[in-house]
Amino acid sequence: MARSKAFLETRQPVSFAYGPHAKEGLDFFRAEDAKGVMIFFHGGFWRSCSKEDHDWVARDFVRHGISVAILDYPLCPQSRFADINASVIGALPFLFARVLDSREKARVMVAGHSAGGYLAGLYQITDWTKHGLERRPFGAMYAISGIFDLRPLTRTLMNEWLGLSAADAAALSVDDKTAIVGAASVLAVGERESAEFHRQSDDLAKHWPAVTDVLELEGRAHFDALDDFALEGGALFRRALSYFSGV
Repeated sequence: MARSKAFLETRQPVSFAYGPHAKEGLDFFRAEDAKGVMIFFHGGFWRSCSKEDHDWVARDFVRHGISVAILDYPLCPQSRFADINASVIGALPFLFARVLDSREKARVMVAGHSAGGYLAGLYQITDWTKHGLERRPFGAMYAISGIFDLRPLTRTLMNEWLGLSAADAAALSVDDKTAIVGAASVLAVGERESAEFHRQSDDLAKHWPAVTDVLELEGRAHFDALDDFALEGGALFRRALSYFSGV
């Protein structure tokens, strides 16, 4: 993506492999005197895109003193959906053990767009004490245009690469699971997105007390909704920054 290319001409990340799979990698951008860290999962409907396509998401956060980790993860159909989840869960203990400093660990946000919103939600329902971390290793979650209920996807063309059975979709959906972490959560959907994206966030908010707001991003569609979160002119960006300032 042109945005990432332009950003990387001015700032290079430190890249890490958080697991043995070729896609188990992350790009880390450390801010000077960091106020915390934002961990970001890209979208692509579990089939496409990469951290390199989304490194630009780090630019304005780093400018405002927030370190950023942009994560890759295995993709369907080469990998099973459940294996993707296992990979992503393994990334957080790696970050805490090998990458983050004490200031970054003190204020951790997880965020994601589209399929990445699902992965951010997955972090909420994970018992991190089983992975060597505190029960609440992060304090905030932002999901932009997230997909949390996988059941409808079994009736779409997407399931040709997702390969979800009805039982898989029920077991792997996050919308009806307990948010064990309970980190304060903001859900955002573009005004011009389909009714299904709006339903997904509305329904999750009803089930998770940790959801503080469901926001409609004026004039945004699915693919530019992320701009409101990642670019400093966006209201969602300003809202995210407030977490790191303790507001």
